[in-house]
Order: sequence, then C-alpha cells, then structure tokens
Amino acid sequence: MVTSVATRFMPSKSLPRKKLDECRQLYLQGKSEHAKMNFVDAGRLFSKAVYMQEMLLGKYHQDTVKTYWRLGRAACLAKQERQAIEAFHRAMRMAETTFEESVIKSLLHDVEAVWGKAKELETGDENRCPTADRALESPMQDFERLLSLEKNADLACKNQEFISAIRSYEEALELLAKVAGCSDTLCGADIRVKQSTCYLKNHQQAEAAETLSTAYECYLRRLGGNHPATLGAAATLKTLRKNSFLNNEGGKWWTASLSSLGSNASPRSTSCENDDNF
Repeated sequence: MVTSVATRFMPSKSLPRKKLDECRQLYLQGKSEHAKMNFVDAGRLFSKAVYMQEMLLGKYHQDTVKTYWRLGRAACLAKQERQAIEAFHRAMRMAETTFEESVIKSLLHDVEAVWGKAKELETGDENRCPTADRALESPMQDFERLLSLEKNADLACKNQEFISAIRSYEEALELLAKVAGCSDTLCGADIRVKQSTCYLKNHQQAEAAETLSTAYECYLRRLGGNHPATLGAAATLKTLRKNSFLNNEGGKWWTASLSSLGSNASPRSTSCENDDNF
C-alpha cells in the first residue's frame, strides 16, 4: 500500500520548511475540494502544489508523482480531458522510476476507472450501458498506445537506434495531438526533449535545436523561467550554440530563438478518486 502524501511529507533539513508546509496545505485543500466534488477548484490547488513539488522535491519524487495523479483525477472529473491526459501521462512516466511494477499497473487500471466515473457523472447513471463502455475503450486504447510508443522510443534510443527512436517519438506526438487536441503540452515537451537528444546523437543538429526550442518554449510558457525543466532546456540550447552546432544558414533563426533564454514567465495555472492511498 502506498502511503498518503499528506503523511509522507518528511522534508530534509536542507529544504525550506515554510515552502514545504505551504505545498502540503495546498495538497490537503485540493483533497478537501475534491471530496466536495469541486473538481475544478481541486485541480487548481493540485496544480499549484505539484508546481512547488517539482521545484522543491524534484520531478521524480513520490509525492510529486502522486499529486500529478490527483491532478489527473480532478481534471478528468471536471471534464478537462486535455489536462487530465497531461497529468496522467506525467504521473505514469514518472512512476516508472519511482514505484514498483504492481503499483504502476494499478495506476493504469485507475485511469480507466476515473474515466468511467467521469462518464457516470456526465450521464447521472452509475449503471453504465455497454455503449458507454465501448466509448471509454477508445481514449483508453489511445492512452495506452501513447505510453507504448514512448516506451518503444526510449528503448530504441537506449539501444542507439536513433532513427527508429525519432520516428516512434514522432508517432507519439501525432497521437498526443489526436488524444489531447494538440501536442504542445507538457508531456509533448517531455517527449520532444528526448527526441532532440536522438537527433543530436544522429548528427542532425538543426533538428535537435529546433525540437528542443519548441520544448523550451512550452516549459517557459507553462512552468516559468525558474522551473528546473525550463532551466535544463535553456542550458542545453546555450551549449548547442556555444559548440556551434548550427550552420550559418540557420544562424538568424538560432539567434532569435535564443534571445528569450533566461526570461521569466508566470508559473502555470491549469485546471487540468477512488483510492485514498494517493
């Protein structure tokens, strides 16, 4: 059984206690609003909490993963499908480095359960008909295929099959655009960062820089200039520039692309349950 986030906030002495307490309060307020079925308000609170967790605890910390999971549930039940997919996707991929396989499988099962609950709230009928079940299959199949494509690409990249990885990442982005309405999302940015690495290792420097720039702009717009994801993308872009990976023809675009590096944007504020273990 996974311990509740509320009881697991055990900060190290090096972390700012006041900020962690504020983050914990946001999380608890989100749970409270979720229990009242105020899913939009719950999503806003979880979104603020997870932003702080990424800054304070890191992207792959268990508490960060669980709050993304809560955010996905709230967004789904608020009929905010794009935000739900984004949060669930990040939770699933982060969970793979944080939780055991049995927990990951239960998370995937819960995705389907939450979408089913959202359908119940929409129809007002808890005895869902077979037609509703079939309607649920398509988003679930798309979501599972999205995860599968990204995992296949990760494996291909690990095996240094960079062209295959690039293609699989591109397929994942195309499917994400279908499922979430567009690929310009945080999970799309996460995929593009990995795709840019494959481009670079395949000696396609211009493609690497352009792909990473797209990811950077998404992070900057959604997370702000001081977020670790934004700073990491900015640092890599600057390294590419320093090493002169682009030819003269791309110089003007490259200079314009880098002109915004280091600028700040407001932290994202998105409104993107079943198991109280999370």
